[in-house]
Amino acid sequence: MDESGVYLLPSVVKTRAPRVDTPILHHHLTNDHVSAISAVSPDGDFYFQVQQRAYESTAVLRFLDALHRAVPGKLLIIWDGAPIHRSALVQTYLADHQDWLRIEPLPGYAPGLNPDEGFGVT
Repeated sequence: MDESGVYLLPSVVKTRAPRVDTPILHHHLTNDHVSAISAVSPDGDFYFQVQQRAYESTAVLRFLDALHRAVPGKLLIIWDGAPIHRSALVQTYLADHQDWLRIEPLPGYAPGLNPDEGFGVT
């Protein structure tokens, strides 16, 4: 399981123009972004949600609940050490749902070990 955010900023970095005509690039800078949370099963099933604000602890817990409804039985979640995963609210939730939910943390920085890292990125 992993979260990601994408800021909708222009990718204009340089352009070409005749020497005497200095180019002026017009673009609108914004803080708009889209955030996604996803999980991939060992069978390759892909579950995701997208929203227009950053994910916080309560949204992560809503996704876990939705994932549990979609995938009956016990779940093993492999995730990184993001601050929202370590929040008191999430830790309480995990302690209260040990009957069907087990968390396996990834090492500090290990994107190569995360089966959901970059999933669906084109």
